[in-house]
Amino acid sequence: MSNIKGWILSNLSSTLTVSQIAAHFEFNPNYLERIFKQATGQTLIQFINDLKMERAQELLLKTNFPIKRVASDACFNDDKHFMKQFKKKFQLTPSEFRRAYTQKFQDSSSFDPQVLLSRDTDINYYQRFKDTDKQSPS
Repeated sequence: MSNIKGWILSNLSSTLTVSQIAAHFEFNPNYLERIFKQATGQTLIQFINDLKMERAQELLLKTNFPIKRVASDACFNDDKHFMKQFKKKFQLTPSEFRRAYTQKFQDSSSFDPQVLLSRDTDINYYQRFKDTDKQSPS
C-alpha cells in the first residue's frame, strides 16, 4: 500500500482514476479498490481527495493566494467544486477557514488545523486554546 500511496502522491496533479491506478500497478480495479479499503479504511478516491484537502489547508494557512489559486495548486480542476467539497468536509468555506485558523496557526506550534472550529469561533477558540495560553509566558 505504501507504494500505491506514494505513486498517488507523486501523480496527484494528474486527474487520477481507480482504473488508471490499477492499470499502473497491474491490478483489477475492483480488486485494488477492495484491498486498498481493507488496508486503509478508505477508498482510493477518498484518499486522493483527503490529500488534496490537506494541501489546500496548508496553502490557506501559509499563503495569501486567492481561493482560485489554492484550488488549482491543490490539484482541483474547478474552483467552485473545490469550495463545495471543502465546505462539505470542514463545515467552513475556504475563506472562513483561513480567517479562523491563520492567526492561531502562526502563533502556536501546538495548533492542529485538523481539529475544526465551528462558526462560533470566538467561544470555541477561547475554550480550545485557553490551556495553550496558560502554558505560554506572559
